[in-house]
Amino acid sequence: AIDTPTLICPLHRHFAFDPCSRPRLPAHLFGVFWRLADGHAQLDQLRSEQLVRISLDEEGGRSVECYHSKIREHVASTLDPLHTRELALGLSRALLADPDSNPELLARALELAEVPQDAAIYAARAADAAFAALAFERAANLYTRALERGQFPPARRQALRVNKAEALAHAGHGERAAEAFVAAAAGASAEQADELTRKAGEQYLMTGDLERGRVLLAKALRSVGHSLPLNLAATLASVTWWRSRMRLRSFVFTPRIEHDRATLRELESLRTVTYCLVR
Repeated sequence: AIDTPTLICPLHRHFAFDPCSRPRLPAHLFGVFWRLADGHAQLDQLRSEQLVRISLDEEGGRSVECYHSKIREHVASTLDPLHTRELALGLSRALLADPDSNPELLARALELAEVPQDAAIYAARAADAAFAALAFERAANLYTRALERGQFPPARRQALRVNKAEALAHAGHGERAAEAFVAAAAGASAEQADELTRKAGEQYLMTGDLERGRVLLAKALRSVGHSLPLNLAATLASVTWWRSRMRLRSFVFTPRIEHDRATLRELESLRTVTYCLVR
């Protein structure tokens, strides 16, 4: 009996969160996985029986996938946990031996092999690559998997939490991004916490949650020496005060090549408030 399709099938349920993804393996891994000279002969037989098919990527590399999702689903449903783990361990070893392996595929194989720490490390690498490629939805999912399954040094874990929040924001998940920014602020330094609080308030306001957004923006403004007017009278008073002050000092200024960090933080906080509340 030929059980080659089972190499692909254990990965099936781990692609369920992304309907655009299908489990694929580089074709050369078949020989590595079984350590048999006839690995590719088995692959040719499976192709002739229309159980698997070969596809080409943009760089001309060959990858293997089940011919139809129903085949993958059926075989995956017949695998017991022990057999799945054995297959995943073999696949993980084959992928680790290949320096060009897809880190996301490797993370999922290691997860099925019940090696959560290594799986989390490769999931974080895959998330960073997805973020750099502007695949923010995928990056957010991978950052979540890495944080849930692995233990990282405090600095690395904080960076992953911030990157997850940024990915959610870029993907358009405003409320989830705001919650992630708030969570990341809890473990950040004072300066970074102020910045993350500002970003959380911005995301809440952009999703229409004015109450929570205003609270967080007011907190961010206080950290740079400003306050958010609480009512119309206070707003008019603030406008009058700043216009009078600008007239007294005139509009003459000395251009600066660079600004200190505190000034840049202040300007960014004021920009966020103006963008979110005035538009």
